[in-house]
Amino acid sequence: MFRKKYNISVIIPWRKSQQRDRNMIADWCFQRYKFLLPDAEFIYSDSGDEIFSRGKSINKGVEECNGDYIIITDADYLFSEAMVKEIINKQPWTVAVKQNNYFYLNGAITNLLLVKHSPEINIKEFNFGNNISSCPFYVYGGVMAMPKENFIKFDPFLEGYGYEDNVWSYTMNAVFGKEHRTNQKMYHMCHLRITNNYMKKSYDNKAYHDKVWLPIVHNKKAIKKLIIEKGLYSL
Repeated sequence: MFRKKYNISVIIPWRKSQQRDRNMIADWCFQRYKFLLPDAEFIYSDSGDEIFSRGKSINKGVEECNGDYIIITDADYLFSEAMVKEIINKQPWTVAVKQNNYFYLNGAITNLLLVKHSPEINIKEFNFGNNISSCPFYVYGGVMAMPKENFIKFDPFLEGYGYEDNVWSYTMNAVFGKEHRTNQKMYHMCHLRITNNYMKKSYDNKAYHDKVWLPIVHNKKAIKKLIIEKGLYSL
């Protein structure tokens, strides 16, 4: 689809879950992504740590990929062909959606997608009705895209899930300026959430985020200095 313009790699941080619904969603989304980007290279990346680290997994996937343009997405997002066309652009970096265009699907809709529809669905023709809810927080990640040479590594100190996209956005903003965002909608497919595993790291990460990164959020010079010291990017 986009072979003439870019050599694309899609990075998906992923470790098989003990939750059946998460695995089913991932399998469906993997097929969906391949339908949307049939010529892309796909990297399903696991950090290899005892506690799954989304940020480290992304770093590893980018290091292993061969594309000159990368798209980073999680294993539970539903988006359209129109979004794919918009995120592959000449911007230094793109976060796919605006805050008010990010939605959660409920369990019934997710199940309907998994059971009755192939990955070739046209989102515009699919009737979600009122079975969606808008995201309650500002979106820093979800689906991100950029030339590979512009990728700044995620801070490896952050484990599990939580604050890794926030920190990464500070670094990208400091080096490349404000992100580009599309007007397309993205849906987070509903699955069970458990708190007795790596999700707990979100709370540990908050303390680190607030101590190390929050004081310099608006200081681009300090951020650039820190990412060099951490070996995240060479300016």
